[in-house]
Amino acid sequence: LLVWEWMPPYLPTQRDSWPSNLFVMRRSTAMRKSQQGIEMSLYYLQKVLFDLNRDPLVQSEYLANSDELFSKYTLTQEEQRALKQPDIGLLYVLGVNGQILMHFAAFHQIEWDDYLRLMREGVEQHGAVRDGVYAMTGEGTNFTLDSEAKQ
Repeated sequence: LLVWEWMPPYLPTQRDSWPSNLFVMRRSTAMRKSQQGIEMSLYYLQKVLFDLNRDPLVQSEYLANSDELFSKYTLTQEEQRALKQPDIGLLYVLGVNGQILMHFAAFHQIEWDDYLRLMREGVEQHGAVRDGVYAMTGEGTNFTLDSEAKQ
């Protein structure tokens, strides 16, 4: 269960004074177990990628000192390693949305065909997609419930 807190809107004078999100999750409730029981923080993993994909200041911080950037988010060690390498396949298996992930791949100069190959290799190396909209069922062989696949 994720708890949302309301941050009242205000009129900032500079872009930096805008809150990153008017509704924020409490850090203590952001970690949860995936379908396989692995602790992960998909919300914050996708949030750091979203910020990185859109903000040149975040991109500069990522390149200069990724550990400092990651300390602003609730991320597991596995998620941090995947972001640093970058391990596109593992990020995909962790459940990162493809629309967010493809921009991160482009940021790292990864060509489209290589991006698709890295996602497939990620499933082969790390197993089925664990969470998110691409979560796999049927032992990682399909994206439907086993009962739907048999019909």
